[in-house]
Amino acid sequence: MTDADGPTGHDDFVRMNANPAFVASEFTDVIVDLMRAIGADDDPTTAVYRASDKMHRLIEFMAAMEGGVSFHELFGRSVELLRANAEKNSGHDNYLEASRARMRFLAEASCFDNAARGRAASRLSTFIPRASKLGGGRSPP
Repeated sequence: MTDADGPTGHDDFVRMNANPAFVASEFTDVIVDLMRAIGADDDPTTAVYRASDKMHRLIEFMAAMEGGVSFHELFGRSVELLRANAEKNSGHDNYLEASRARMRFLAEASCFDNAARGRAASRLSTFIPRASKLGGGRSPP
């Protein structure tokens, strides 16, 4: 999108940020919004809308990248960012460990293949002892 005088400020912003690090950061935000939607107690619409809006912008950044970025690199960087941020911001190892175990259980419980029940049962048996370390539902210190 350009005006009569050349590129717009938006075009400059896209061009300046069309790099793997920025794109991975934005994709990480998409994942976080989707996790919020999955974990929502009520209507997940707001988180789904935010993820969708960010994904549209993300596609624009990816299209402007010279050399592009592979999905493997994008996903890998996002996983690293999510893990690093969770550990940096948490300080509650037992809660983080139980949350990861719960995420593994949720992933397998959400599958449709024939082996999913077995994997889900295995992940649940890992989650239960980790959740029990949390002390009966007490809030984190």
